[in-house]
Amino acid sequence: MREKTVLMVALLMAAAGVTSAGTLATDPDALVWDGQTWQGTEYLASGNLSATVDWVVLHEDDWSYSGYTPTSDPNNPSLPVYCYAYQIWCTNSDDVMRFWVGMLESNEARELGTFTVDAGDASAIAPDGPNGLEGSPVDSANWRWSSGLSNGEHSIGLVYTSVNVPITDFLAMGWVQDGGTSAGWLMATPGNEIPEPTTLGLLAIGIVGLLRRRR
Repeated sequence: MREKTVLMVALLMAAAGVTSAGTLATDPDALVWDGQTWQGTEYLASGNLSATVDWVVLHEDDWSYSGYTPTSDPNNPSLPVYCYAYQIWCTNSDDVMRFWVGMLESNEARELGTFTVDAGDASAIAPDGPNGLEGSPVDSANWRWSSGLSNGEHSIGLVYTSVNVPITDFLAMGWVQDGGTSAGWLMATPGNEIPEPTTLGLLAIGIVGLLRRRR
């Protein structure tokens, strides 16, 4: 069953002209957490609305993109910050007017912004709003394009931070919208878990061990 699903997704992506993962989905510094490397490429479709979303979660120390600088959370200054980053490609006739990421409560999301994914890419389109982290408590990150992303166009990088580690959950998905139709699928969002200091220490030890083995 899984093989059939993977094949169907591959066929849909090929039909939409999606041939390979982009920069975010192949970033070598993607966060490794809970036995998973947190990055990917998702294909979202409903009717004439379809889009490809590249995403990655990066530890603040591994953030290397220009145009956005993560800072420590003033409520949790001793904790590491994780950068949740996305990039959108419109792949069908309906324009993408909005991208948003749903979140669980206690997600500690903040610092919504944009960044440059690939230097020299003059065709990436920035959202013109209104954009922001919405809800109280925050339940979504939102970016909007008043003129939309047309078929073949792509966004600039979209990002926010959280001290919480990532999850994928059907209650917290990534979505595109054309003004009426919406299409969504699972991608990383901050959960409601902040790693304990002991867990963070073990994670750091594991990373050091991995680097030594690579040498």
